[in-house]
Amino acid sequence: MNRTFLALAFLLAPITSIAQNNQDFLFGEDALGLIHNVHLSVNDRVTGGCWTNIESIKQKTRLTLEQSGISVYLEPLSTTFPLAANISIEAFGDRTSYSTCYGSLSISVVSSANRNFRGVTLITEGRYFHRNYVAIGNSLNEQFSEASETAINELSATIISKRRNELVKELITLYGEILTATPETMSEMFERLDLERN
Repeated sequence: MNRTFLALAFLLAPITSIAQNNQDFLFGEDALGLIHNVHLSVNDRVTGGCWTNIESIKQKTRLTLEQSGISVYLEPLSTTFPLAANISIEAFGDRTSYSTCYGSLSISVVSSANRNFRGVTLITEGRYFHRNYVAIGNSLNEQFSEASETAINELSATIISKRRNELVKELITLYGEILTATPETMSEMFERLDLERN
């Protein structure tokens, strides 16, 4: 954990310095340009047998990101944005009594953010990317496949294009070794700290 905090401190301290010296700030979508490693998770809350091609969507997503030079991990990572990003694919849905399926699919890049107020830590979620789709039909498979492909293609293109942002380029030049390093997984962190997972 100390290694993670040190890496974050080294990475984030210069961001503040650069921003103050140049009066530049790196906002939301521009920060996606720093991403080189992601944890991909799929949360299936669809019932009624309406969504059955989850593995296919996961593999297609992984392939698209890897082809764009973004390393994908299926196990949770101990590091946080921007050293690693969490890409979440989350689906909700069900089948009606008339045998019609309905549901929604969201694809997000999220990170936790916190502020301290008089000794109380306020925790929220920062979204760097979010797309939401709705679907209805005999099955949600084809619509969810098309929606996830559209969103992941857009996300991959955005990450690559945002690497042309001047501040992002400067940070990658200075800290590319940290940003592209193989991230530590949660399992590796627990093993290193000799802790048991619940």
